Amino acid sequence: VQVMRMKNNSLLVSGIAVALLGIGAAQAADQPVSGGALTWGVTTEPSCFDPHRSSQQAAFFVARNYIDSLIAKKTDGTFAPWLATEWSISADGKEYTYKLREDVVFHDGEKFDAAAVKANFDFIFKPENAATAVSLLQTFDHAEVVSPYVVKLVLSKPDSSFLESTSNVKLGLISPKALEKGDLCGGGRALAGTGPFIFEGYTRGQSAVFVRNPAYKWGPGNAAHDGPAYLDRVTFRFLPEYAVRTGALTSGQVDLIEGVQPT
Repeated sequence: VQVMRMKNNSLLVSGIAVALLGIGAAQAADQPVSGGALTWGVTTEPSCFDPHRSSQQAAFFVARNYIDSLIAKKTDGTFAPWLATEWSISADGKEYTYKLREDVVFHDGEKFDAAAVKANFDFIFKPENAATAVSLLQTFDHAEVVSPYVVKLVLSKPDSSFLESTSNVKLGLISPKALEKGDLCGGGRALAGTGPFIFEGYTRGQSAVFVRNPAYKWGPGNAAHDGPAYLDRVTFRFLPEYAVRTGALTSGQVDLIEGVQPT
């Protein structure tokens, strides 16, 4: 990663500008501590925050704050445990069995278990729910609850990409109680996942706010940090105009921006 110090005391990191806000370089290199808030100026406002229904790439990196998956994909292309501690594939390649963690709780207090996984896959698979994530379930047939914390996903034919599909945020897990409420595109606390941040609120045309999930202790197996997030709060401000994003950064209204122009 190339890092370049700029005249306005900011850093340019792989196309993302980060205002140091007076923090010395030595301090920035220290071990992270808990507390504080981060405001991020982003280019695109998601039209839907529900990863099952959204088709915008801009929505998926936001969704990762509150949505976890069964497994995680590592940078080397292999997979790590996440909400599932282990998994197996049948000899004929048509049955994927996942053993789940037993200590996970959704943001609305609902227990995460095999029935919750089945409810999510059933929801996505039903045409009337208009879930765009169904594109990842072309070979999916049905889900079976083997035991309270073991779920089996059965395919109509072998699919070598299915393991990767279950690591995708589009097939991330949402509380069954939340799914019953219907349209979750508007976000907020109604959109209850299991992630490290809870969706606190959304103001259309302005921002989306997330607060730390203090109970979080089930990060993916390839994560460098386990346990609750360091930050207390993260705010995404929707600033589509480049000049406005840059002005917000240099004036200290936001700490970070994306979509940085060459100039």
